[in-house]
Amino acid sequence: MTDVDVKNQMIEFYKSNICNPNARIQLSIVDNIYERCLEVVVDDLTKRLIIKNKDTYENGTVVPGKCLDDIINVVISNKVFEYDEFTWKGTIHHELTHAYDYYDFANYLEVEYMSEIYKNKYYNCFISWSEFHARRVGFMHIWNSFYNESNYNEGKENAQISFQQHILYLNKNINTSNALYEFMQFCGRYSVFNDLYPNEFSDFDKAASMISVNIEEKSLLSDFYKFLYNNCEFTKIKDNLRNLFGHFRKFLYR
Repeated sequence: MTDVDVKNQMIEFYKSNICNPNARIQLSIVDNIYERCLEVVVDDLTKRLIIKNKDTYENGTVVPGKCLDDIINVVISNKVFEYDEFTWKGTIHHELTHAYDYYDFANYLEVEYMSEIYKNKYYNCFISWSEFHARRVGFMHIWNSFYNESNYNEGKENAQISFQQHILYLNKNINTSNALYEFMQFCGRYSVFNDLYPNEFSDFDKAASMISVNIEEKSLLSDFYKFLYNNCEFTKIKDNLRNLFGHFRKFLYR
């Protein structure tokens, strides 16, 4: 599959299925993410953030335009195609979802300039929610492309294996500075299994019991997941930003 094929396939999917059709999204597949970001960035504050985060760009990122009507650039590294199909498709879906989340958040706030969203009280917790949302959207679409009614039991078995692997990975990170990010990723994946295999994955309390934190924190994590699951679309979370902020703070200060 060529770069053009990938771009067209992904963009058409989002035009048909995701959020706001007014968003202008441009997808680039490049050798150097950082250099491409510097080429397309149009405001000083976003440029400073790009420079500050220079060493964090591995697979992909999003560069908002100056105003809401400007192009939002999604920049993907060529190296993702060295991974398996599940991973590279998931990466592109993930970053495209972030782009639409940026647009929806800015549109909801009615800002004149996109950089104004950085100053909003709820920006940090919203971006964390977007990690959950992006992982959920990408993981759901890719999982469904591999497993359907014809191999439902195989999908269920592999979901159990995947769950165990991601519990182990989460436990390696749950008490690190990267804990919030990894928990959002975990919840995004779990929510997909929650939808597809409810008999096995509807009880997050059971999942929380396997996370390496104390009893009080297990309850906190379970409550956070249930909130995320019940607010898994922008149309829902926009009316619950204050509650999202509360869960966000509880997680950070646990």
